[in-house]
Amino acid sequence: MTLVGPRPLRGQRLPSLVPEIPAMHRLLKRQLDRHASAVCRDGAVPEELRAFIDAVDEAYQESDTDRAMLERSLELSSQELLQANSDLRAVFQAFPDLFFRLDSTGVILERKGGDTDDPYLSDDRNLKGKRIQDIPVRDVAERFERAITQVAREGKFVSVEYSLQVRGRERYYEARLLPIQQDRLMAIIRNITDRKDAERAVADKAKELARSNAELEQFAYVASHDLQEPLRTVQSYLQLIERRYVAKLDADGKAFIGFAVDGAKRMRQLINDLLAYARVSSRAKPFESTELAELVDQVLASMAATIRERGAVVTRDALPRVQVDRAQMFQLYQNLVSNALKFTRDCAPRIHLSSARQGDQWRLGVSDNGIGIDPAYADQVFEIFKRLHSAEEYEGTGIGLAICKKIVERHGGRIWVESQPGQGSTFCFTLLVGERMVGK
Repeated sequence: MTLVGPRPLRGQRLPSLVPEIPAMHRLLKRQLDRHASAVCRDGAVPEELRAFIDAVDEAYQESDTDRAMLERSLELSSQELLQANSDLRAVFQAFPDLFFRLDSTGVILERKGGDTDDPYLSDDRNLKGKRIQDIPVRDVAERFERAITQVAREGKFVSVEYSLQVRGRERYYEARLLPIQQDRLMAIIRNITDRKDAERAVADKAKELARSNAELEQFAYVASHDLQEPLRTVQSYLQLIERRYVAKLDADGKAFIGFAVDGAKRMRQLINDLLAYARVSSRAKPFESTELAELVDQVLASMAATIRERGAVVTRDALPRVQVDRAQMFQLYQNLVSNALKFTRDCAPRIHLSSARQGDQWRLGVSDNGIGIDPAYADQVFEIFKRLHSAEEYEGTGIGLAICKKIVERHGGRIWVESQPGQGSTFCFTLLVGERMVGK
């Protein structure tokens, strides 16, 4: 026997000699021993040949160990796979959905899962081999056909909603189709009747609420408008009595006339404020791109006489361009600045109009150095007709901040107050980010 190639080292693997069964290892070992004895008649096996035999022996022993490990690993993998399949079956049974494995044309290869009460897809006995789109409802079948074609062509998720008559009642279903292999699809069918019923109930409630709100706003507008004329008549005759018969009235009579006139004036202001509150919705205008700096300057110009009279100092930051209802935003700033001028202490009012960007919103504010508000009443001040002070202390109807809240909410923002008694107040509100900032 002639040995060809480099001398193998002890422990070196010989891939070309790896047997398929352990018996071959023992047979080859015996043949090599016999051959070595025949070649070496004196019984002394050359070191080179002995090293080769030992290397082959070690390689086969390692191969036997590897094979045993591989067999054990395969055994464990099989057990794990069986357990995983069992767990997966339990998961499928736990869901109220139907799961279908389809080929690229929609033919049902396998069905798993619960019962959706769909009369055509819940019966497992006769489905295999049929097309899932062969539902005997033409509109539903056509939608399934288009969806399967789209998933097979584009390889992306597609959802289909459909309804069927089940035991005299309309039931709604959602089919989600998605690719799982090159020529295989998964279809998941879910009963969504409860969700549809809930959505329909919410939509009906929303319509009913909108209709009720519209009716209330119309009632408030009409009632307030119709009250204007008789109230104007009452106020006019009271003033006429005061002028004509003032000399014939005693102190009590004059006081009574004064109370009646003041009451008529407050009632008229209340009616006007109610009209303004109703018009936030009934006379709303489309949003338009608006420079808040220019709009605020117009507000301050309209209030210049009061500002000078009170000795107030008004400053502002750079203000953004935003999409708003200009008339309502004018009213918002007018109300907030008016409150800042009204609720002051024994010093000149200092008012600052702030602006800061926070993500996709502007945080805007009107700060003052006035009497402040107890935080316990921070929400109450925005409720209609809620007043923290009597009309004798501070005039007003308690509707101004409610109008501000309604305006801000119509613009998709929120409004709140940050204040402490005796330390002034900051009324903050948010608007969606507009285009850019403009200077003072």
